[in-house]
Amino acid sequence: MSNWLYELGLLVLVFGGFLATNSTGLFADVGMLAVVVGLLAGLVGVAAGGPPRSQ
Repeated sequence: MSNWLYELGLLVLVFGGFLATNSTGLFADVGMLAVVVGLLAGLVGVAAGGPPRSQ
Protein backbone atom coordinates (compact mmCIF):
# COMPACT_ATOMS: atom_id res chain seq x y z
CA MET A 1 0.00 0.00 0.00
CA SER A 2 1.43 3.34 -0.98
CA ASN A 3 1.56 6.39 1.23
CA TRP A 4 -1.11 8.74 -0.12
CA LEU A 5 0.09 11.78 1.84
CA TYR A 6 3.56 11.50 0.32
CA GLU A 7 2.10 11.18 -3.18
CA LEU A 8 -0.27 14.12 -2.64
CA GLY A 9 2.60 16.26 -1.36
CA LEU A 10 4.70 15.39 -4.39
CA LEU A 11 1.83 16.23 -6.75
CA VAL A 12 1.17 19.59 -5.05
CA LEU A 13 4.90 20.35 -5.04
CA VAL A 14 5.24 19.74 -8.79
CA PHE A 15 2.06 21.65 -9.64
CA GLY A 16 3.04 24.57 -7.41
CA GLY A 17 6.51 24.72 -8.92
CA PHE A 18 5.05 24.79 -12.42
CA LEU A 19 2.62 27.52 -11.42
CA ALA A 20 5.29 29.59 -9.67
CA THR A 21 7.74 29.49 -12.57
CA ASN A 22 5.25 30.06 -15.41
CA SER A 23 3.02 32.73 -13.87
CA THR A 24 3.17 36.29 -12.59
CA GLY A 25 1.48 38.15 -9.77
CA LEU A 26 -1.03 36.37 -7.59
CA PHE A 27 -0.74 33.04 -9.42
CA ALA A 28 3.01 32.97 -8.80
CA ASP A 29 2.42 33.68 -5.09
CA VAL A 30 -0.12 30.86 -4.91
CA GLY A 31 2.38 28.60 -6.66
CA MET A 32 5.10 29.41 -4.13
CA LEU A 33 2.71 28.70 -1.26
CA ALA A 34 1.73 25.42 -2.92
CA VAL A 35 5.41 24.45 -3.10
CA VAL A 36 5.75 25.02 0.65
CA VAL A 37 2.54 23.12 1.43
CA GLY A 38 3.55 20.26 -0.86
CA LEU A 39 6.98 20.06 0.74
CA LEU A 40 5.48 19.94 4.22
CA ALA A 41 2.92 17.31 3.22
CA GLY A 42 5.65 15.22 1.63
CA LEU A 43 7.81 15.44 4.74
CA VAL A 44 4.90 14.44 6.97
CA GLY A 45 4.16 11.56 4.60
CA VAL A 46 7.77 10.36 4.77
CA ALA A 47 7.74 10.61 8.55
CA ALA A 48 4.45 8.71 8.74
CA GLY A 49 5.39 5.80 6.56
CA GLY A 50 8.06 6.65 4.06
CA PRO A 51 7.88 7.02 0.32
CA PRO A 52 5.98 4.40 -1.66
CA ARG A 53 8.09 1.36 -2.41
CA SER A 54 8.04 -0.55 -5.66
CA GLN A 55 6.38 -3.94 -5.51
